[in-house]
Amino acid sequence: MTVTVYSTPTCPFCHKAKDYLKEKGVAFEDV
Repeated sequence: MTVTVYSTPTCPFCHKAKDYLKEKGVAFEDV
């Protein structure tokens, strides 16, 4: 399963969410 993350370069929550997914080893696609 791949998670899709919709983000912008200036979104602090987006960066936290991506860091969390990386920490947990979850595959995600950044859109």
